Amino acid sequence: MGNCEDPTRLTRRQLKNLPDWLVELYCAGQMPCPIVIAIRCNQTLILPTFVEDFTKPTIYDSSTRLREALYGIILKDTGKLQVKEYVRLNQAFRFRVISVSSEWCSLSDIGNMTSSELRAQFLRIVDCDEAEIISLSENLQLYFLSLRYWSLSAAEFASKNILIAFIAVAYCLFSVSATGQGFPKPFRLLNAIPVLDTRMKSKLYLQITHSVNIWQASLTAMTWLNYVLREPFKWPKISTLFSGRMLINLACELSRDVKPMNLLEKKYFASAANSFASFLEFCKPFQNIIDQAPLSATAKPRKRRRPKQKSSTKSVEKSPVTGQSTSSSEWADVDEENRFSKLLNNNLKIS
Repeated sequence: MGNCEDPTRLTRRQLKNLPDWLVELYCAGQMPCPIVIAIRCNQTLILPTFVEDFTKPTIYDSSTRLREALYGIILKDTGKLQVKEYVRLNQAFRFRVISVSSEWCSLSDIGNMTSSELRAQFLRIVDCDEAEIISLSENLQLYFLSLRYWSLSAAEFASKNILIAFIAVAYCLFSVSATGQGFPKPFRLLNAIPVLDTRMKSKLYLQITHSVNIWQASLTAMTWLNYVLREPFKWPKISTLFSGRMLINLACELSRDVKPMNLLEKKYFASAANSFASFLEFCKPFQNIIDQAPLSATAKPRKRRRPKQKSSTKSVEKSPVTGQSTSSSEWADVDEENRFSKLLNNNLKIS
């Protein structure tokens, strides 16, 4: 069969056009990545589908440079110069043509390169120095590189608030994996399925999800590159660093605050004396990209609670929503993130 959409079955002619090291892996049942064959034979790739905001550019735009390098490596010694990608463009999915980059090594070169040379090639493609990752454990290096690339290439979507949420969730999952202990209660609550009961909340969740999936698109491209370059970086067990539900919930909460670190300390790390100090230590390698990232556009200073009246006589004011009398002390007890919660608890409908 000559159809290379099935990378498990190739003809002798197709195998003859592959480098020896790749043929050896194929014959041993260890083909590093099926897309190598799809790109090499057909120069066509259907990109994975993620949730996107269709009013924004496709999530794959920010990682185009990574895929150009990937296509260039795979096709360099074939004379092919373009790859067709199936991706969302505006309101519909269609093919678009991507030109390959010829400045990198070829598949044939890879078989003669050392692991350190392949690692240096990967770092050049993602535009990062070895010094930035030298202090990280092997399990964190590729994750760090993906966050760094995402924050620099998608600055419009990669806010400081979301980046801190990424790192906080990774710290929590990494700690649980290392110690075997359960989640602290505040983090455990982040596993709840969000209730999108207002248009504003739905819009915020879509914005955050779109931003997070730009990162996932970048991570996907990095994963393919890592495979093609014979894994110069250890692939981390992603479940020990990333939880989509926890991340989306925490990012939505932090995105409304101008001091996300303060909120984390008071709400999520208050139960254990040394946990926040440990989290700050975990953040050190990420500090440079945190400092460069802008605050979320939805971040606002938290309003102070109104102090309770010292007098036994409560001042009465009318609700701006219902027109009924309410006391100022009642409003002082309402959660500042939802000033209508008291009304809802009293079974008053907001029209």
